[in-house]
Amino acid sequence: MKRIPKLVTLFMLIFIISTVITSCEKAPTILFDDELTTFKLTNNASVHKEGAIIYEFDESRHQVVYTTDKRMYMVTNMEQTEFYSLSTTTTPRLFTTVNVKLKSVGIDVLKPAVYTMVMIQQRDNKIWLWDEKTHIGFVLDIL
Repeated sequence: MKRIPKLVTLFMLIFIISTVITSCEKAPTILFDDELTTFKLTNNASVHKEGAIIYEFDESRHQVVYTTDKRMYMVTNMEQTEFYSLSTTTTPRLFTTVNVKLKSVGIDVLKPAVYTMVMIQQRDNKIWLWDEKTHIGFVLDIL
């Protein structure tokens, strides 16, 4: 008779330990969800990394150039001494993956790279591209 309470206690202990371990493993996912939520709430054309805006479009200092098929997008300052451009081989579509090539000149926080991104949102003439692996995001203002 005493063996059953010990088994119940053992199973309860295993359950508690597995719950603690599982919840510890999920902590980074919660951070990612917070980063993604913050990113999706941004309305200004900008570049995000790990939940922070690292470059933001300012209408009084920048110009936007893009192609009508949305396969090339560029932000440059009025003096054209700094810019970043994004280009893709296919037109971004909502919830689909697209390879995005980033080029930049004069902007230290943006390094040239190729990202695998998903268009996670489209509204008010803007699109949101997000790379899960690097936590880089672009909000593009397509007028």
